[in-house]
Amino acid sequence: MREWFPGATLFSASRLAVVQDRTFVLGAPSTTLIVSLVVLLAGALPRAHAEAPPSDALDDARALMAAGDFDQAAQKAREVIAMAPGRGAAHLVLGLACFRAGRYQEALAAFAAARTSATPASPGPIAFNEGSTLFALGRYGEALKSFERAAQIAPDLVFLATVNAAEAALAAGNFAVAERHTTAAKALATTPERQEVMGDLVERVAREAIQARLRSREERREQARAALAADRPADAAAIYEELLANPNPPALTDTERNVLEHGFGLALVRQNRFDAAARHFAQAAALDASDGDSLYMQGIANFRAGAWIAARTLFEQALRRDLDEETAVSARAFLDRLSFGGRRGGAGASLGLSGGAGYDSNVIQGADSRPETITADQVGSAGAFFATGSAHVGYEWLVRKTGFLAAEYDVDQLAYPDSDHQDYSLQDHNLRLRGEWSPLSRMHFGVMGGEELQFSGLSGFRAFQGILTAEPSIAFDELPYTSTHLRLRLQKKAALDHNYDYYTGSRVEVRLGQRVRFGAMRGELAFRHRRERIGTRTATLLQVGTSQSFKFRKRKPTDPVDEASYLYVAPYSYDANAALASLDVTMGRLRLSVDASAEILNFRGDSMVYFVVPTMNINRLYESQNRRDLHLSGSLALATRLGTHMDLVLRYDVTDNRSTLVLDVDDRNYLKHVVTFAVEADW
Repeated sequence: MREWFPGATLFSASRLAVVQDRTFVLGAPSTTLIVSLVVLLAGALPRAHAEAPPSDALDDARALMAAGDFDQAAQKAREVIAMAPGRGAAHLVLGLACFRAGRYQEALAAFAAARTSATPASPGPIAFNEGSTLFALGRYGEALKSFERAAQIAPDLVFLATVNAAEAALAAGNFAVAERHTTAAKALATTPERQEVMGDLVERVAREAIQARLRSREERREQARAALAADRPADAAAIYEELLANPNPPALTDTERNVLEHGFGLALVRQNRFDAAARHFAQAAALDASDGDSLYMQGIANFRAGAWIAARTLFEQALRRDLDEETAVSARAFLDRLSFGGRRGGAGASLGLSGGAGYDSNVIQGADSRPETITADQVGSAGAFFATGSAHVGYEWLVRKTGFLAAEYDVDQLAYPDSDHQDYSLQDHNLRLRGEWSPLSRMHFGVMGGEELQFSGLSGFRAFQGILTAEPSIAFDELPYTSTHLRLRLQKKAALDHNYDYYTGSRVEVRLGQRVRFGAMRGELAFRHRRERIGTRTATLLQVGTSQSFKFRKRKPTDPVDEASYLYVAPYSYDANAALASLDVTMGRLRLSVDASAEILNFRGDSMVYFVVPTMNINRLYESQNRRDLHLSGSLALATRLGTHMDLVLRYDVTDNRSTLVLDVDDRNYLKHVVTFAVEADW
């Protein structure tokens, strides 16, 4: 028996073919019985040795089927089955006739009977033709299994069954299996006839497999996108990694790899794996010279990882590539945040509120608003409890790509409720307008103008002082971690209470600072030179107590005018140089702030005390001293976040003033401690 008859046409899987079973009847070798079956591919059906004698009635069924009369062929086969129910060949012929007639379910039943009959037909052709019938029914997965079974049990059908298995797998969409069977069939196609049977199968399987992989890639990519949208970045990252590592053809194009690398980077950023994310964004950007989005995201990954130098460079590069307007605005915002300029805070309104209380160990000394007092100013105990409150409101505008404007108003209240220290209560109102221009991302020119009004006292609430300020500045950011800042402050001071006219004057201040920030740390080192040009205080003092223990007090309106007194003349103008340092560290919900300064003040002119007796016309110098102070101060604050907008703050301040001015009427050496407990809120 040969695999197929000479002249039998075997077509590719997309066309019809003929399976022929030649049975040579004993004693009549010239008699040939032909059974035809329309299948995807064909194989020779071997004749069972136990079949009927030459005048077999099954030959009529075969002849009718060869003539195309499938219904009559099926009827003849049924007649044979009626006479010999256990004859598997008859059931096989019936199945072939039903298949050709398009009655596929009947064909399957007949093939099943051919297998289970007392004298079963050959199992290879049964499995092969079952596969053909299942394929016709669209049951491609079952057809695949039948063809694979036929190839295993029928050596003569291996090639044809393997080809049909490839076709079934292809129709089922199982392209990996289709490729495997096609490869196996190609190895068996060693003759022209077999190569003709193969036809374009190899090309079609390859083409369909490629299309399937492309569809699968897109489906997997959509799954990755959905995982990101559902906040499952680990799942998304696994899919992107799988797609990038898949070696199966077709190879990823640069465009496809760019998209996948970018997506992988997004998934890694969402997992806070910033270093790995930056590498994949870099690979994406390298694949497309116009891809600004990947450079932008690489910049964000570096920013989040603390690699601010690289982040700045990447944002600048991204802005030179294609970015939509929203992303470009965001990239510029990150550059602003990486700078030390005013734009880093962004645009919009700001609001702050705070309230607290504390204890001041030396009320009259070292206050910012009243730096100059004398010993005689003190009434009662040196220390007192106080309450504080403040409010801030502001609005910031970003002007084009390089400008910044802000309007701010602050009000602060320091209140000493006890009667001895009420006059040292202070209410401060400060209105400021600020502007900045950054022609280069690392250079900032700024100007600030403000008006400050101060009111003193509680029960005797009254205007105290007005201060007009102008402040130009220039800053240069050497790195995202450091910035050099030069500021000139010009102030005009005017006492609003004639009792304090000696505060009227001017102040000129130059400050050079080096700001540093790294991760959660912020710090500054600065040098400040100040020229204070205000008035000279004169105070008439009376000596009280005994010669062994005396002190001085200010003259009262009820004191006799001719009483002996001391006239204290204290010049308050000075030149000063200061070194300042600050450090701020955030650790989760905690924030630690440390400030320190050391300032040397050289006062202009001597502080002098005159002894005056009006009735005796005595006015002579009693004491004289040139004043030079070393003013040391420091503060330590610990804040804990209570929520999104609120902090609880504990603060300690200390001031140590060391002076050459030691007079009977005044001693400028003092120590001051202040403890404050406050709640701060900001929006």
